[in-house]
Amino acid sequence: MPQQLNPTPTNTSIAVSGGGGNTTTSGTIPRGGWTGASGTFSGPHFIEEQSMHIDYWRDASWTWNTLNPNDFSLSSSAPIITNLSGSVAWSNVNVKVVGSVIRYKSDDLYGTSSFQQAQRFEVLSTSADAQGYTYGAVPTGALGPAGSIVTTQKFYSRRPWMSTDTSCSYTAEGYSYAFEPSGIGIMGQAGCAFVPNYGGPYGQGGDLQMHAIGLTYLTELKEREELRPTWNPDWVWIVPYSWSVPGRLMGPYQAANDQAYFVPQVVDWCGRMIQCGYSLYNGEIATEDPGTAANNYYPSTYIARGALHAFDASAGGAITEYDINRHDFS
Repeated sequence: MPQQLNPTPTNTSIAVSGGGGNTTTSGTIPRGGWTGASGTFSGPHFIEEQSMHIDYWRDASWTWNTLNPNDFSLSSSAPIITNLSGSVAWSNVNVKVVGSVIRYKSDDLYGTSSFQQAQRFEVLSTSADAQGYTYGAVPTGALGPAGSIVTTQKFYSRRPWMSTDTSCSYTAEGYSYAFEPSGIGIMGQAGCAFVPNYGGPYGQGGDLQMHAIGLTYLTELKEREELRPTWNPDWVWIVPYSWSVPGRLMGPYQAANDQAYFVPQVVDWCGRMIQCGYSLYNGEIATEDPGTAANNYYPSTYIARGALHAFDASAGGAITEYDINRHDFS
């Protein structure tokens, strides 16, 4: 049984960086990079910035030895297995990802006509899970049972403004789990709809308060068994998609099995999903979808789940402008 402690940083944060690094053209290197606007090169300039923040935590998927209708489909980490009839098959990584891309015009003066720097990251792992259980010393630069991966240096690019350039400011937030939608009406007929469940009773009409409670269960408090709801059909509508996130370990989490190379894998996976919108969900942007006559009234479960790929960037969906080739892991 793991020892119970308060979660503390491992103090083994490591920069996870690579790629092209910093480059300048047509002039001397600006003092302090792009942070101070001064020099002889006047605008207008096209400036683009990109950043991403990842919060992650592990949970377990189970192999059941007996069939029990009271077994939860979502389970916690190793300390809970004594209360369940089964064994831990995998230790999965769940993520909450926030990515942003900003493009704008600037008339400031700079010391060079163009400048670019890559996006750099740092992993801040913890030595314990949300319950305070520890699993051994986390290897340097590894994920550990939980933590964050932060952008320590934004991608930044500046060049002369072109007539075809446009400004934008996009932020997308997504989770590796979703609330399953409920159906109303008969599929393929007007009046049929998929309604976001938000963790409420079969989702009829949706319930944002229950949505917020559901997010709490699946993040900070999910591993606390005493806070789980008693068995009811609503709980099973909260569905994890963590099997697609890199960093999965066989069996319960053990620090000795953790690997530092999981970190760039998770970073690039999250960046790709922010760009394409698949495998990430946000119940706050989920809406009821009744379908249309043009699609024969066949509603979309993706819209009701809040899948990022079902929404454009202006609505909080996928940011096609996000580019993982700007990540620096050198």
